[in-house]
Formats: sequence, C-alpha cells, structure tokens
Amino acid sequence: MRAEILATRDLPALAPTLTHLFELLHSESATPRELATVVEADHALAARVLRAANSAFYGPRSGVSSVSRAVMALGWSKIESLAIAVGVWHNILPHRAAELRLLWRHAVRVGAAARLIARRTGKLGSDEAFTAGLLHDIGRAVLLLRHPEHAALLLSTAGDDPAREREILDVGHDQAGAWLAEAWRLPASAVAAIAHHHAPTDRSPATTPGVVALAENWLRHIERADGSDLGVAPWPDDFDTLSRELGDPFEFRSAVFEVAEPLETLLGEMRG
Repeated sequence: MRAEILATRDLPALAPTLTHLFELLHSESATPRELATVVEADHALAARVLRAANSAFYGPRSGVSSVSRAVMALGWSKIESLAIAVGVWHNILPHRAAELRLLWRHAVRVGAAARLIARRTGKLGSDEAFTAGLLHDIGRAVLLLRHPEHAALLLSTAGDDPAREREILDVGHDQAGAWLAEAWRLPASAVAAIAHHHAPTDRSPATTPGVVALAENWLRHIERADGSDLGVAPWPDDFDTLSRELGDPFEFRSAVFEVAEPLETLLGEMRG
C-alpha cells in the first residue's frame, strides 16, 4: 500500500527546490545564507515565504524585502519552518486547489493554535509546533489525489476519521501522510505529528503529536460552538489544567484567528 500511495499518478514529485532545501536542512554545516539562496531560487516559493514573513503571523515589522533579510529578521528556525510548510503545500495545492481550500484553512488554523499553545506553555518550540500543525493533515490531500471520488469523506468539515478511511480506502490519512513525509524527508517531529496526531501517546503540549492533537481538538470545539445556539464551555473538556497556562479563552481565540487569517490567503497565490 505504501508504494501504491507514493505512486499515485497525480501526486507531484518533490520540486527540485524542496529537494535541495530538505537536503540542506539535514546538513549540520548549512548556513542561513545557503537557506536563503535555495528559497530565492524558486521565485514563486520565495514570494510566498516573504508574504508570510511580513504577515501578522510573525508580528508587526517593517517590510522585509528579501529572503536573506527575512532570515536575519526572523531567525533560522522560523524561516526553516515556514519554508518547509509553505513549500510542501505549494508543491501539492496547484493540482486540486479548489477542493483543497478547506484543508489549507484547517491546517493554517491548527498550525496557529499549536504555535500559540507551545509558546504559552513553553514545553515545545513554537516554530516546531507550527510546522507540525500546518502539515498534520497532508495525508488527506494525498488520499484526495488518489481517490477524488471520495472527496466528501476526505474534505468533511465535521472532522477527519482515519478509521472510516481505512474501512473504505484501506489506509487512513495519518498513515498516508506519514509515508509521504518520510519519502520527502520531512523533519522527524513533523512525521510524528502527521502519523500520531489522532492517537498521541503523550497528549500534552510537550510533543508535536500532542500539541497538534490539542490544537485540533480546540479548533473542533470552537467550530461546534459557532454552530450552536446552546451554551458551550469556552475550553474543551481536556483543557482543564492547560487552560490556566493559555489565559483568557476569548483572547486566545482572537489571537489564533488574527495571525491565521493572513496565511489563509496564501492559498490563492498557490493556485497557479
């Protein structure tokens, strides 16, 4: 099954820029200048990285006009996570962008929530959490390319269900995404989040599967609350202890959506 998933006809090969980028990130001797050079070689990717770097997601700053300056202004870790996440989606989205709009929006919101949870609890790097959150459902995109006839199942806004996917498709999006992430040599922490975010062994913000599971659970809770006229608790049930670290629930929600919104608009630029 792994070979069949990776051989999906419409699954794009990893772009040369990303191949070079991931090789660079695996190198212990890589420099920020080399990272900037690789990203700048792909003008479309560089433009998207710069737009994200100048968005509210990374806080107010004067305009950053080049990837080199972005590396200096934001630091290696932020640009690395941004280049990986934006690059992977950039590689996939143009193939079925219209159908993947909901997946992209969900991924951005989970990434923003995971980043904020990590930042406020201090138990995991916020950039690592962001990358994991933005890539956690990449398997849904993979399965959509292989099984477009099951778009209703794979694009459900009510929540993804790997068990149901396994019944119908013989594989869940968690496993399919992990296979792709391993084949593309994504960071181990991102692979772990993709593979285990539905059943993390440690459901805490100290691991990437744990923080992504918490972020996704929070987002589902908020989405249910928005569609209900009934009183809904401001935090999910499993946030009893965590909520004290995260602060006011309404401020937390506003902070997540404020920084996620600019990144959601990147989808339009990835369609060409």
